[in-house]
Amino acid sequence: MARLKGTNVYAGWTKSGGTLVALETNYRTYNIDRRIEKADASAGDDAHKTYLPTIKDGTTTLQILVEATDAIMDDITEGVEGVLILGREGNANGKPKIAITGFVESLKESGSYNDVIVFDLTIQHTAAPVDGTFSA
Repeated sequence: MARLKGTNVYAGWTKSGGTLVALETNYRTYNIDRRIEKADASAGDDAHKTYLPTIKDGTTTLQILVEATDAIMDDITEGVEGVLILGREGNANGKPKIAITGFVESLKESGSYNDVIVFDLTIQHTAAPVDGTFSA
């Protein structure tokens, strides 16, 4: 089986009521963090704590480079709601994708002398991510 390569990743963001903005030429890294909360179910003379899974939550972080002329900054400011589409193998017909509905929780900008300026974007999930495939 061939290993997946980051150079094949497709990333796109559509803010609510907006149009799709392709991010794959600007992206550096992404991380999807799916997690579940827990409730302490320990009682009486339990020797160890026990837990019950409760409600799911998640965030996705994306590091992108932005060119001086990119208008994308209007679409990724904090509080903007939308859908992030990620394709680990690109966006060709039949390739797997994940759709993440959420809002921009934070946008961090960092730069250093004689290097590129990067933006770290955090999307707070507001629904369960949806796995699917790209179609023509």
